Amino acid sequence: MIFRKIEEKYPSFYQFAKFLILGLVASVVEFIVFGLCNYLIFKPLSGKPFTWFIFTYTPANGGLCAFLSMAFSYAAAQITNFIIQRKYTFKATNNPALSAVLFAIMVIGTYIFVMWLPSVIGEPVYKALGAEIGAIVVKMICQTASALIQFPLNKFVVMRA
Repeated sequence: MIFRKIEEKYPSFYQFAKFLILGLVASVVEFIVFGLCNYLIFKPLSGKPFTWFIFTYTPANGGLCAFLSMAFSYAAAQITNFIIQRKYTFKATNNPALSAVLFAIMVIGTYIFVMWLPSVIGEPVYKALGAEIGAIVVKMICQTASALIQFPLNKFVVMRA
């Protein structure tokens, strides 16, 4: 009952809150995949530097391990996010194929940004907090930036009702 009143009085706030809450599901998926990749699957690659395009991952900020872990976990989260946000947050009725294409374009742009961001902030954060905690903090910063970019684009461009 209280949620209905909030939704009626503040529909955009309610939708943003729902976006964030349901985004936690995608975040859980992202952290699980990130943990598996960063601490198990790709761990041997943490000392290997990786440079491609605008991405520079040195051993000090996790190397190839960090890049691959960020990439795989972000992709898993975005697939999850598209499904749950389209259905539950935005209740989109626009063409699902067009929505998927627009979502993919938005995600690729956001993806480039959140893959580049750790190469800039990773090393100082790792130095301040250590590699283990630093990796989690950097991941959280990237997730926050992603949410702040994606909500308005989803609401007004990608998942229209």
